[in-house]
Amino acid sequence: MGERGNALRAAARRRGVTVVGQETGIIAGVIVALVLCAIVAAGVLAVARERGTRVHEQGWRPGPLRNASIEYAEKTFFTARPVRLVARVDRAYRTQDAVLVLTELKRRRQPRVYLSDVVELSAQKVAIERSMKRRVADAGYVVVERPGTDQRTPIGVKLLSEGQVTALARRYFDLIVGMAAPRKADVLGLCNSCPYAERCKPRVLQRSRPDEPFSR
Repeated sequence: MGERGNALRAAARRRGVTVVGQETGIIAGVIVALVLCAIVAAGVLAVARERGTRVHEQGWRPGPLRNASIEYAEKTFFTARPVRLVARVDRAYRTQDAVLVLTELKRRRQPRVYLSDVVELSAQKVAIERSMKRRVADAGYVVVERPGTDQRTPIGVKLLSEGQVTALARRYFDLIVGMAAPRKADVLGLCNSCPYAERCKPRVLQRSRPDEPFSR
């Protein structure tokens, strides 16, 4: 009985190992299948998202950009000449004639453009032309997106020349180091929120409240 019992126990152990091996193989197969399904689903989602983004972008693009491709997106450019400039480009589209058209996305309640937008795009133009030796269009677009919606309005703007950008940059540096005196902005929206308005006393605020003593 001793030898027979040992043989029976050995056979049982072998069967147990076989069953465990079969179960392990099944579990591994299921895991592999789940991983493959996840990879396929992620790929389908990425394709759908890319198509949706492309359709959404095509919807707001003005005529000159309809058939253009994105050349640069959220990329930073640097140049040391004619002045030191570091500019981060939102989007640069490459047209069929290899010209780059710059766009800058802004989230605002009203579709409007400010001088600062034009200066920002113009600095990007100089930085790209100087650092990449690429041809950039003299006009760009400020794309205004209304908050909480997908509504985008492209507004075309004429960019400043390299000489104008250089002059603005040099004046900025002079102001920072105290070599030049600042001029009054006299812009109601800016002056209303400026902490120095009481000391500056801009005319635009005096005109908007002629019967009140200047006080903030």
